[in-house]
Amino acid sequence: EWFKATTSKSISLMTEKKTDPILKNIFIVGMSNWQKNVQIPSSEYPPHYQQLIQEQNNVGWQQMWNGRWTTQWRKLQDIHCTLMNEKELTGHEWALKLLLSVWQSWNDLWSKRNEIVHGDSHGEKVNIF
Repeated sequence: EWFKATTSKSISLMTEKKTDPILKNIFIVGMSNWQKNVQIPSSEYPPHYQQLIQEQNNVGWQQMWNGRWTTQWRKLQDIHCTLMNEKELTGHEWALKLLLSVWQSWNDLWSKRNEIVHGDSHGEKVNIF
């Protein structure tokens, strides 16, 4: 449930931030394939996206949840913004917004876990100690 919600939130943010459609597709396929423990074959994408896929395959798609995105993500988004004459965000700012969104989802999950384990009222938390 959390994984689907977080992935969906990331995809919505990508749409809102005018993400390169091929980058968005790579993210979706990467997350889906990661759950199946299958890497993305880079040869299925245009040549200038293949380095991104190869690098993220090497780093690991699960590492995206930990903030380990290959720099190709921001570089390719920069190229897309330049081609589309988009000046709202740089590739770096775009990647940062996505990463912060993912980390906020991790924080929400951790907070929910703590409520379940330790209680959500002050009295329940005090009784732990």
